[in-house]
Amino acid sequence: MKKAFKSLAIYLISTLTVKSISILTTPLFTRILSLNEYGILSIYQTWVNIFAVFIGLQLSGSIASARIHYKPNEFKSYIKSILGLSSITFIIIVVISFVLLEHLSIILLIENTLVPLILIQSFSVYISIFYLTYCIQNKKPKSHLIYSVSIASFSILLSIIMVMMLEENKYYGKIYGFMTVNILGLIYVYYELYYKIASGIRLKDWLFALPISIPLIIHLLSNLVIGQSNRIIITKYLGYEEAAIFSVAYMIGSFSLMVAEATNNVWSPWYLDNTKKNNTQLIRNVSKQYVIAITVIFGFIILMSREILAIMAPAIYSTGGSSVVIITVGIFFQYLYRFPLGYEVYTRNMKWIALATIISALLNYYLNI
Repeated sequence: MKKAFKSLAIYLISTLTVKSISILTTPLFTRILSLNEYGILSIYQTWVNIFAVFIGLQLSGSIASARIHYKPNEFKSYIKSILGLSSITFIIIVVISFVLLEHLSIILLIENTLVPLILIQSFSVYISIFYLTYCIQNKKPKSHLIYSVSIASFSILLSIIMVMMLEENKYYGKIYGFMTVNILGLIYVYYELYYKIASGIRLKDWLFALPISIPLIIHLLSNLVIGQSNRIIITKYLGYEEAAIFSVAYMIGSFSLMVAEATNNVWSPWYLDNTKKNNTQLIRNVSKQYVIAITVIFGFIILMSREILAIMAPAIYSTGGSSVVIITVGIFFQYLYRFPLGYEVYTRNMKWIALATIISALLNYYLNI
């Protein structure tokens, strides 16, 4: 238990530091960038998040299940195999995207010069998630802390420098800053999880991973539709400025989810280990306490939402105050819905969670329009 609390403390420090860097620099970027530039940046980031879900076939989602079902000496070979498949998928998507570049630019509501940057950054983000998932499931919180904080810190630092150097289209500075650091992180991950592992790529690992990852793509894309489609619809009908206001409101609302996900980094491997040992009653007792604690955190964010918005952005963003409460409540129920996902991962049966999320996403979309 002492080790679990120590790991939780490290994950909380990691997650809070990364999120705090983003939150504390938000006032800087909302003041340096115009509303229109910040709106373009928010839409760009939305597409990065969406592409990151499927650009590597979401094979990182199978790592937790593989750790339980594979023998320790085979697990590293499994990691190399699925990393290789993710790379092949990325190359295929890049080739198709360059052929359809003009059409993609129209569909994504973004200038065509940004499309290649979206692909590169989204894959780099996916690889970061891949490595952090590997650290979580191997119970390496210190490696998780060092990697995540380093990427976040240097990304922001380089972004600020590059934004200040540009006279116009300053949003390119933040894009290039984040992309450069994420690419360096990508190189490190490939060295650690691909180059240093001697075994070759195995087809059986792909066959193990795909039944988990494909439904997970549907699940995560549907979650993004629930969480991100609002920005795209707002941009289409109201413009970049309203999208910028909504993005800041959503960022504040998602702060509570950040804490919940930090605790999940400890919960996930603990839950899988105890499910394998059939410690059902222990899981029930701990899960009740876990959900109560997360509920308190969400409640605090709801009560303080308007005050946080006033601190985080200038007065021009104040119209988003009412949205923060609604967004936070929605994210809370989304979290509760995703809570049982660990058992689906353990049993490698992801089809029902994917179907349920599709239904939720469709309802969200039609209610929006």
